[in-house]
This record gives sequence, structure tokens and C-alpha cells, in this order.
Amino acid sequence: MSTPPAPPGWYPDPGAAHAERWWDGTAWTAQVRRAGGVPELPDPVEAAYGTGFGPPGSGDTSPGPARRPVRGRVVAVTLVGAVLAAAIVTGIAALGTGDDPEIRVTDPGAGPTTPHPPTSAPAPGPSASGDPHLLVDELNNISVPVPAGWKKTGDLDGLPTMVTEKHYPCPGATTYCDQGRVSTTTAREDSAGDNSPRAAAEADIEDTAAHAYDRDGAGGRPFDGMTGHREVAAGPVEVAGRQGWFVRWRVSTRTGPGGWAQSLAFPAPTGAGAVAVVRFTLDTGPGAPPVSLMDTVTRGIRTLDESR
Repeated sequence: MSTPPAPPGWYPDPGAAHAERWWDGTAWTAQVRRAGGVPELPDPVEAAYGTGFGPPGSGDTSPGPARRPVRGRVVAVTLVGAVLAAAIVTGIAALGTGDDPEIRVTDPGAGPTTPHPPTSAPAPGPSASGDPHLLVDELNNISVPVPAGWKKTGDLDGLPTMVTEKHYPCPGATTYCDQGRVSTTTAREDSAGDNSPRAAAEADIEDTAAHAYDRDGAGGRPFDGMTGHREVAAGPVEVAGRQGWFVRWRVSTRTGPGGWAQSLAFPAPTGAGAVAVVRFTLDTGPGAPPVSLMDTVTRGIRTLDESR
């Protein structure tokens, strides 16, 4: 006698650790949230666009005029009872020159199998989130390599983030600054409804630069504010086998050496139409990472299926 499937509800996502997916009683749906019922927490800019989490039919209560795609929106897994084979071509982004710092990237592994209907909370599959050499964004289904001399900081400002191990007293505040920071998020559509990687990168770069060099998340001015910027590079780039776009600025500040800011956008490998954004900021002072590190990290971005 077969065991009846579990009733509708939230269960651990078999394809992403630390996330839960809605089971409608017969099949997995595209609804996803963080484990424990806690939705992905956006940064202050994202908060204005709502989260849209909840079981099917709960609706998106975004009050803003431009809806932001939910970072946890993932392609629904169909119950076909067979092994899901994933073969994704990884891309190489050659954006700059210079000596690349050491990067450790986990070799691609086998993708997850298609889950069977749960009779209880399904056991999570293997995850790359515990690898110290990978910054994992499970809700965008990507991993970013952590360079030597860098460390993961958890979800800083609600975003998966890594920073340089070395820090220094901020020249414009009584706090400490990192020489580099990389974080991941999901783009929101512009006012015209354009959700392309180019539109996403061009819309995000100002926030990326301002958050690091103008006013931080606590409202402080670690460099006494930005005094200007100039675009030094922009164009198409292939990321994890997907066509993306990047915009890079050289930023000047009132105090301190200034730095580099880059927004890299590409279709998130979730099949839900979302656009992933990787934000880079690097100082230009003595001992700071070379700007070529942005290109090195970009070349190491993978889907989670490849990272497991």
C-alpha cells in the first residue's frame, strides 16, 4: 500500500539548503522562502518594493510603482521520478589584465535528483554553502569564489557578502573600512519595465558606489562623501554561460583614496526571469586589491548545480 503524499505546506527545498519550497499536495511550486519561515530580508532600497513571499495566492503587496523580482523565485521542480541532468556551459569574462590573485573554486559536481513527493519534511540535498571558498546565493542559485585574503561575512545588510580580511580606520569616521567588498542581490525592473541585464547594471551602479563611498548602511560617511565618478568600462560579459552586462566606475571621495565600483548583472539561473546582480567595490589605496580581481571573480561565478 503506497504512502499518501504530504498535505500542502512549506517543506525544506530539496534543491537548496536553508530554503523552503511550497508543496501544494501533489507537486512542488515556484514559491520559496528562507528556512524557518523568515523571508529574504532586502536592503533599505529593496524594502520599498515588498517581498512577495508566501504560499500561492497570497499576492505581492508591493506598494512601490516598480515591482522588484523576488530573490527567492525559483523554477518549479516537476515530479517526473527521474534524475535531473544539468550540463551548463560556464563562461569566461575577459574584462581586464593584470596578475590574478589566488582563487579557489570548487570543481563542478553532479546536480540534484528530481524529488519524490514528500511524506514528511524532505531531507535537503548537498549544499555548497558550507564551503569557505564559495559565497553562496541560494535564492539566485549562484556561487561566487572567495579570493585568498577575503572572508565571508554572512548576510550583511540582508545580502550574501564577502570582504577583505584586512581593514583600516575610515578616514572620515570613527569606524573601520574594508579594502574590498562583494555582495549579491536581485535587480528590480526600471520604471519602463525593462528587466534586461544592461538596464539592471546601469540602474544599480549608483547604489553600489554610494553605499560604499558616500553613505554607509548606518547613515555614516566613512570617506566624508563622494565628490564624483567617471565610467571607465561597460559592456557585455558572459557569466556562468549567460549573457550579462557590467558597468565600472572610478569613484573619488572627499577624504581617502577613492575606489572602484562595479555592477555586474546577468539572468539568474533559476528559470524565473530574475536578473542576478553582483556588486563590487575596491579601494585604490596602498595594499588594496587590484582592479583585475573583479574579472577574476567574475570568471569563477557558477550555478549551484555546478558548485555542489
